[in-house]
Amino acid sequence: MGRLLVTLLGIALVATAFAAVPQDISADDNVPENGVTLIAVDLGSTSVSDGDAAIAETALRILADSAGGETVALMPYSDEAGTEVGHSADGSELDNAVSTLLQRVASRAESGGSDQFAALASAFGYLSDESAPAGSEIYLITGRMQDGSQQNRDRIIGFADLFIAEGWKINAVMLPSTTNEARDFISSIVNRASGRWDDAGTLSGMDMFAHHVLGLDGELVLDIALQSGNAAVQAVEVAPETTQFSVAMVRNSTSATLDLFDPHGVQLGSSSNAAQFINTPNLVVATIASPEPGTWSLRATGDGLPIMASVDLRSPLELSLVEQPPLQAGLQSVLMATTSVDGVPQWLPGSAVTATVMSPEGASVVFRLNDNGEGGDALFGDGVFSVVFDASGVQGFNDVELELEWENYGATIKALDSFQTEVFPTLHIQPSAGGAVEAGFEIVVGTVEVKVGEYPHPVLPSDMTALVTGPSGESVTGSLRSIDALDDGTSWKFEVLATPSETGRQTVTAELNSEYVGRTFNTSGPFAETPVTVNYPVAPVAAVPEPESLVLPIIGGVLIGLLVLTGIALFVIARRQVVPHGYIYDDREQLLLDLSSVRKGGLKGLLSKGAISVADAPELPVPDARLVFKRSGIELHYDNSGNGTMRVDGKPAARVVELRDGSRIGFAGRLFEYTSSRRSARPTFTPSMEAAPEPAAG
Repeated sequence: MGRLLVTLLGIALVATAFAAVPQDISADDNVPENGVTLIAVDLGSTSVSDGDAAIAETALRILADSAGGETVALMPYSDEAGTEVGHSADGSELDNAVSTLLQRVASRAESGGSDQFAALASAFGYLSDESAPAGSEIYLITGRMQDGSQQNRDRIIGFADLFIAEGWKINAVMLPSTTNEARDFISSIVNRASGRWDDAGTLSGMDMFAHHVLGLDGELVLDIALQSGNAAVQAVEVAPETTQFSVAMVRNSTSATLDLFDPHGVQLGSSSNAAQFINTPNLVVATIASPEPGTWSLRATGDGLPIMASVDLRSPLELSLVEQPPLQAGLQSVLMATTSVDGVPQWLPGSAVTATVMSPEGASVVFRLNDNGEGGDALFGDGVFSVVFDASGVQGFNDVELELEWENYGATIKALDSFQTEVFPTLHIQPSAGGAVEAGFEIVVGTVEVKVGEYPHPVLPSDMTALVTGPSGESVTGSLRSIDALDDGTSWKFEVLATPSETGRQTVTAELNSEYVGRTFNTSGPFAETPVTVNYPVAPVAAVPEPESLVLPIIGGVLIGLLVLTGIALFVIARRQVVPHGYIYDDREQLLLDLSSVRKGGLKGLLSKGAISVADAPELPVPDARLVFKRSGIELHYDNSGNGTMRVDGKPAARVVELRDGSRIGFAGRLFEYTSSRRSARPTFTPSMEAAPEPAAG
């Protein structure tokens, strides 16, 4: 009593200060290993009725059995706080202390008041003396308030703030006879101190309290009122790999009973080694570790009042989709799910997975996935279930409900997951105008566009392959040329160039091998046909000599042979030469010459197709220069003996200079630039000239 008075006097001023200024502090969720749990039982409230005493017994027993931390302290109170006595959380002393306190609860002999302020003050003093760490907590098993004055309320609020400042939580269990005044005020204190309060005066409230304290997450299987002596039986399917099976029944009296039967019909009693039982006036809990898979049964016998029963099944088995990049919308794909324990796929003989897929457009389709090495499944018995299916053609997220089932058991395990479908790049191919081309020269036979949906999608030219086929089915050499390439070298539009060998329709298509949204893929475009006429050099036909002389026919045959051999040689020479390409711009970035458009006919065109001079292209800015196109690059040949001097990239030009993309050529006071790709035309503006007004007459 002396310690309580000192505590009250020493803390009163601090409590008043905390009451005036609310503190924004919250306690930890869990009691630490060295923490303290103090259970305060309001004997004034428990003595109101047998129902209050029964609920108090149930709450005290499961709190003492499940309390976290190192120390559990018990404190009875009514008109004033009793003595707090701490015990080891797992020692026999605690069991004896609980039994002693339960005798006082059951006697209902202490019908005093319920001084909540004295209880909190004494609890605060005890926790302070014990140097209780943050996360320690107090449970009030109560239902009334002795003093409901505003002054007393303010003092209690002050103590609540002191608990918060220390990181200690205040919890409450409300008894059936709890008054509205006590319920409203005590629950506000609990909420202020980041605690939890349960209304154990109702069946559902006791069920929630028991699940919270015992750490159960059960599914309600019975919620029924049975006549006295009548029974209800509920089957419970237990899946393989289940590690714990718990049944909890909340009741109004001990006349309602719970019986549990294994898959063989054997009843498990309280003396069974296979199960652990918690039996209180309002709660029965049976827990079985590593239960046999199969159909279990629970039998509830009524007492004329409502009962509730729930089942909690624990399993390390996890069911989920195999994580993979987005699937290509509208194409056939493989849907994969896995059963795993601690992240390791687990083979489950005789099992299958059902997947209900809800596509982005709202359509629902059910698929059966198997782990049998067939139908899209890569490997038998690896814990990965697969099925080949047609992915939705709509881009977005697909919600999936997974259900694991067994051939020999009625149990199922369900999970929710999702995967993504994406619209991938596609190729759009158009034919070109075609036309005539000299044998051995290139011609544009089509264009290729790369798009994702309606939007351009730039790719690297190295990811693209052009495929051209001649009219008789032979493969034609084809290449791609970027149109308006971006700074990083990618482009979404390409010209297809080919060197056809025969006249007719050239069939054009292309392939794309790339990576998109983390997935490697390849696709090909449609076919387009472009008409092309290939012109070959025409050899003159010699006159047929008179039959009476053999000399002229022999000479004619020799000449014809020489002409044929010459034509073949010229054709081979022409095929080995590199076609001119590139562009020359002036210092105003105006195009002076498209080198690919220079054409030379006749014998000169065949022998020197890979070289351009002023004679071939008058627009060539350096009169005495000649451009030679080789497979290794482009060379500028210039004779420095003339009057004019030439500089390339700011340096005097040698007789032979290799040109690169962007090389600058200075000659006769002008500056020119060679580029390998064509630039977009710059807009030109012509200033408008308004006529000057005529002078007025006179």
